[in-house]
Amino acid sequence: MARAALRPLLAQAIATTRDAWRGSVELDLVAVFDARGCGLGCFDAETWGEDEVCPFGSGGDCFGAYKVQRGFDGFVENAGIEVRRMQPSVAVWRWDATG
Repeated sequence: MARAALRPLLAQAIATTRDAWRGSVELDLVAVFDARGCGLGCFDAETWGEDEVCPFGSGGDCFGAYKVQRGFDGFVENAGIEVRRMQPSVAVWRWDATG
């Protein structure tokens, strides 16, 4: 799916999650999407092991990310984000674009 079409879907997902939040701390939300066709199995892992989790190696900037926070609204590109540093992760919800 083209990013132009993906943008409103990701923005709505973040807005829905943020609007339902009832905690005392500000959320730091990002909508992650499969940008390389790997299926994002790395986000299901409890620990990081490059050879068994990521077909591309380090997991650095290998997924697409869309963020809305404090005046920023857009895709995050080449931020140096490594999946291995985000383990374990919690998926709030998933959407299968293939139907």
